Amino acid sequence: SKRVDKIVTILLAMPITAGAALLALRHVHSTDLTPAFFIGILVSALVGGCAIRFLLAYVKRATLQVFVWYRFALALAILCYWYVIR
Repeated sequence: SKRVDKIVTILLAMPITAGAALLALRHVHSTDLTPAFFIGILVSALVGGCAIRFLLAYVKRATLQVFVWYRFALALAILCYWYVIR
């Protein structure tokens, strides 16, 4: 079903993001490994987990149509900035 597809898509983002983070650690120097660095990782993981929990709950009760309109509005705003204001 479409709902299961949405849930699987959201859950697949977790290992992809973790893999990208592990690859990025190659460029971190040992002097950068401060307590603030690890606190930042922990806070990011907690916020990401909360966002995933929210999205899974939202997908169970509603469609993602609001996000589609949000993306169209954002794209229009970027195009207006790029071609009109700038």
